[in-house]
Formats: sequence, structure tokens, C-alpha cells
Amino acid sequence: MAGQRNYLLGYGERLTTPVEPPGGGGPKAAPYGFEEARDRLAPIVRHVASALEELPAKACPDGQAVASLTLHPEYYAKSHFLASVLRTADLRAVGSRPSLLKPAQCSRDREPKETVTTEYFVAGERSSFSRLADRLGTWTADSAGSSQLAVIERVSVPVAAERIRRMEERDGHVALELVVHASLNFQGRKSAKDSVQIG
Repeated sequence: MAGQRNYLLGYGERLTTPVEPPGGGGPKAAPYGFEEARDRLAPIVRHVASALEELPAKACPDGQAVASLTLHPEYYAKSHFLASVLRTADLRAVGSRPSLLKPAQCSRDREPKETVTTEYFVAGERSSFSRLADRLGTWTADSAGSSQLAVIERVSVPVAAERIRRMEERDGHVALELVVHASLNFQGRKSAKDSVQIG
């Protein structure tokens, strides 16, 4: 365009040299190495599997049971969901809630402190928990789901005392919320009933 000035950038050749990004980042430091995580979880999972096997059949419809997996507080983010471990163990998540937990140890030799984390409720056939207990001790670093073992801080069986809450009355009425999980079992058959009656 007539009359338009074109400016030259002095020493522009200096902009062609490589510029290194700042340091930092890299893999996340884990509170437990693979073997340490496996060896500490194996007896815990065995105890949970045995406790589930002792439950009465009426407490396990279609042979299904529920256990609790609590994440190490350093893995509180939703991106640390245990999809690989659950898939390998034939388990599925049916809910979660915040939980306070003091881990056994933290990464980089930090002092463990009680802090908020995520507790997942996972369901599956009781035999799935037993198979996981039998196989977990033989997992190697290359086994499916092994990279997520350090994420798990605690495995337990929910007890009634943790779930019983006082119901507040208002004008002689008690407001309740009922949630039904209509998930599929591994044969593709609905495990929940088609209808629910409340007497």
C-alpha cells in the first residue's frame, strides 16, 4: 500500500536460536513404590475378601457385595480414579464421598497429616474380591492396574455404624431420599429390581 512503512526488526536473527523451557514437572512422586504398595495392600484385601465371604446371603443379593477403597490424600483429584484396578478386578464404582484420612506415609518424606481425600464404594461379586486377594500378591510392575496401587491407602468393609444416621422429624414427617442403582452385572442382566415398594 502506498505510503505504508515497513519496519525492519533489528537483530532478528537472534530469535532463531533454540529456547529451552523452564525446568520442573516430570512424573509425580508416589508415597509408595510398587512392591511396597502391593505388599501392604495384599493382606488388607485378603482380610476384606474374607469378611465379605462371611456375610449372610441376604446381605449380598445376586452374590454382590460392596467394599470401600480410600485414596491416598495426595491423589485426591478426580483424574486419579481407579479405572484400571477396578476393571482388572471385575469391580465397579457405585458411589463416593469425602473422607478424612491420615496416611501411613507421604512422598518426599513429608510428615503425614490428616486431610481430606476420596472414599469410593466399589461393588462386585464376592468371588471377584476373593480372586483379587488371591492374585494381588503375584502382581508385577507390568500387571494391569499395578500403576494405581500406590493411589489406594485403605481398603475396608463398610459397617452399619458408619451408615446409621439420626432422622430429623418436621411436623411429624421424616423426609427420605431413596437412590436405586440399576447397574448391570457381568452377564448383562439387571441386578436391581424393576420396581421398589415402600411400606
